[in-house]
Amino acid sequence: MASITTNQTIDYLRDISDFIDDLEDRGPNDDITLRVAPLLEKQMSALLHKLRAQLDNIRAKRATLARELMLAQARTRHASSSTAQRATKRIDSTWTVARRRAHPSKHSSSSSSMSSFATMGLPPSIVIPTRTTIPITDRIHLQCITVETLSDVCADGMLYYVPSINRFAIHLAGIVLYGNIGNVYVSEQYPQKIHDCNVFPRCAQTCKYYHNPVTCAHSTDVRNFISASWLYSHDASIHDTKKVRKLSSREFLDHDIEHITDKDLAFYNEQIMHDLLCAIIMNYYVPRYT
Repeated sequence: MASITTNQTIDYLRDISDFIDDLEDRGPNDDITLRVAPLLEKQMSALLHKLRAQLDNIRAKRATLARELMLAQARTRHASSSTAQRATKRIDSTWTVARRRAHPSKHSSSSSSMSSFATMGLPPSIVIPTRTTIPITDRIHLQCITVETLSDVCADGMLYYVPSINRFAIHLAGIVLYGNIGNVYVSEQYPQKIHDCNVFPRCAQTCKYYHNPVTCAHSTDVRNFISASWLYSHDASIHDTKKVRKLSSREFLDHDIEHITDKDLAFYNEQIMHDLLCAIIMNYYVPRYT
């Protein structure tokens, strides 16, 4: 479908407006009006269809450019942060430790790597992050930046992934939230990886309890949930018997915050990350007509 310019559209609408005025002067029963009106309606419908298609195309291009701009900004911030951290380490080590200069022959590989960076026009300390596709299911994947540890997650609003602990992470409002998408049990019978293991590392390899990778080395467990854990109750008497949320309602925030334990906080943070990842997937995969 050929595109039309704004000026062409304006001229065309003016011609149609003048023609409609002429038809109104002739009256609804005039022979010319009866023959031309259906054709005019068809042409107007075709014009509107063409304009809507062009508008949808413009919106799609704008969304693509916005995503590319966000990714470019994130790469720039990540590179700047990495450069500053490495520069600080070099300054600290130079200030506190005096070393003898090594013989040049011992650094031939380093020199060649420096020269390769020089030919590229990039300093060796800058590492531009690339996005990695992480599969969630056979059909659903997430795009994120892969890093080695949670401390490498930058406060840039991007989604990160730490392969060693099988965790997605995001740095938000000074807090690093991490987690993954777990299973949700609608029945509390035989759930696994929900409650924290209290005997690690003395537990069996087939332990059905959850091992947080931050406190349990080499764990890649994914936290699972029971559906009732999304329910909220202000009644503190049922908190120990029912695994419901202790904090959710604006009305009781001042009271409920006083009863949150470290265990509650760790569970809630991972549940929030579960919901956040589900929200990202829905926004990526559910068609939107705006």
